[in-house]
Amino acid sequence: MSDLIRGNQLLRSGKIEEAVAAYQSAIARHPSFHWSHYKLGESLEKLGRWEDAIANYKTAIKINPNSAQFQSSLEFAIEARQKSKDNINLTSKDNINLNPSPKLNLALNKPTAQSSVYLPEVYGYDHQGACNGNKNGRFGFSTLKENQPWWQIDLQGTYQLSEIKIYNRMDCCQERASTLNVLLSQDALNWELCYSNDQQNVFGGIDGKPLLVNIQDQAARFVRLQLRENEYLHLDEVEIYGIPVTPDNAQLKSSQDEATLSANFYSQDNLPSAPPIIKGVVVRRGDGLGTRLMSILSGRYVCEYFGCNMYVSWINIYSKYYPSNILNAESITEVFEGGKIFKDIDVPLLNEEDFFKFKTKRLLEIEQEQGLRMNGRFFVLSKKQTENISQFEFINWELPWPIVPYEITIKEVSSSVKDYWKKINWHHSIINQIQKFQEMVNSKPYLVVHIRRGDIIQMLLSDDIPTLHQDMAAIVGRFLPIKTAVKFVLDCAFKDVVVCSECHNSTQIFVDEVKRNNNEINLYVTSEFTESFSMTQAAAYDLIIMSDCTKVLTSLGSTFSSCAEFAGNTHQAKTRQDWDNTDWENMTNELIEYLDNNDNEMTNERKSLVYLHLSKYVQSPYLSDHYISLSKQHSYNTFMSFYT
Repeated sequence: MSDLIRGNQLLRSGKIEEAVAAYQSAIARHPSFHWSHYKLGESLEKLGRWEDAIANYKTAIKINPNSAQFQSSLEFAIEARQKSKDNINLTSKDNINLNPSPKLNLALNKPTAQSSVYLPEVYGYDHQGACNGNKNGRFGFSTLKENQPWWQIDLQGTYQLSEIKIYNRMDCCQERASTLNVLLSQDALNWELCYSNDQQNVFGGIDGKPLLVNIQDQAARFVRLQLRENEYLHLDEVEIYGIPVTPDNAQLKSSQDEATLSANFYSQDNLPSAPPIIKGVVVRRGDGLGTRLMSILSGRYVCEYFGCNMYVSWINIYSKYYPSNILNAESITEVFEGGKIFKDIDVPLLNEEDFFKFKTKRLLEIEQEQGLRMNGRFFVLSKKQTENISQFEFINWELPWPIVPYEITIKEVSSSVKDYWKKINWHHSIINQIQKFQEMVNSKPYLVVHIRRGDIIQMLLSDDIPTLHQDMAAIVGRFLPIKTAVKFVLDCAFKDVVVCSECHNSTQIFVDEVKRNNNEINLYVTSEFTESFSMTQAAAYDLIIMSDCTKVLTSLGSTFSSCAEFAGNTHQAKTRQDWDNTDWENMTNELIEYLDNNDNEMTNERKSLVYLHLSKYVQSPYLSDHYISLSKQHSYNTFMSFYT
């Protein structure tokens, strides 16, 4: 159980001092998680330790400045501290501003809410963007395009309003605000229309022509601006003027408590973030080592961010494509010393029975339900998506990509992932061999050439006939032609080149060809260092070597190298644009030559089908006709039955 969750339970049961200790422990482990600071402030507030509570509320706001809940608690604590000094009994959070000046802008820096938020992950979202005193002619806030969108503000006290000054954005689209209504309320639930703009009145802003709404001393605490049509609502700045309601007019004040008013104001869909209830993330990936490790690193980031527990389900896999890719439950002790994945934290391993007891929510389902948006290798989340994910009790993190929570940058998440990679508890035998290799290259920059063949053969042999054509792109995408690799190595400036390959024949052809053309290049073949290793240990060794290199030359569809880039400091040597300009005739011809010259179980009938599917994949009419001809030569009956 995480310290944050334990603290929440202690706080609910009235064990305040113990809750304080739990929250302090949570902060020590995860100092940048805003909810730990906020909940510590809440506990200290209950103990009457106002100075400490205020300090923690301020820290929470610094980390997450968009929470009106944090701001409200800070303001209450500051007022409570003052009243406690004056020996005044404080019974409620009364934040009414009693400044009597009618020239004071009442809207400045007050809490706001809106019906929706337009692309917060792109533009950011200042929740007080239209009441921060900054008028620049651009939008201070923007909703999505929707039916009758609205923006509203809590003045935090009841006022006799005199005027509202509304500044339109000036960089474009001023006409969108022309159907604007102004509504007032005492309880944020019942609204009264006080002004409706003529649609022909397209008003300005910093050009000196803002919309001036004369309120005529109507009393209100809440002000809402709302369009009458289906459109975007966006404004530059809103200023509100008036004087506070005097004590003898107290009947104008709402009788509802602050919690109810806050719920009315934000509405259920826009309430400030609630403390996460997420208890754990279970990383469960059923394929190769590279993608599995990416999922573990991504899952750890989620746990660190939400302050919850992490588990790993290291399941068996049996690949029909690539026997050397098989992992079993025992292989975890081959890769990690003592089966412990990280050096600095303990991650419990779940067996199948225990996993199904968790009743997890699959990340794949969350991705589809929440419409998670990918940016490169990251899920970039909006504020609402970040809150929604935190409300699942247990998540099955089966995808390799990490989330980028609201107000966190991709760079920050990537940095955390690379730091976790350094903390992996590799098996001592792997580390010993890595150190021997490092002594040989002596910190010099090196290139890794990653040649894969076995899984390609297995795909061509094993794929169902109806799906072979649609898989052809993936098959060709996994194939790095030896001629392409040799040409790149001879043209590049690297003097140290490492070959990671499970295919002895292809490796030998590559090494011989490079040495024949340039004997000054130092070539290292990783399989020569891992002869005593299991297949899983050899894969881990290759992955570490690859993550430390300067560049990786590999096929377009290599998730193994993707893990090296994701966790280490390397980059692919060929960009996607480079691959788009590949000589596909050379690639497919070399693929066919490889099939013909290596022992495999491919029958002439199967080869006939492979040629037919290649003829449909390549764009060259000449090459397509050539493969059709080869198909007839290998099995005329197969060729004829394919078209009939």
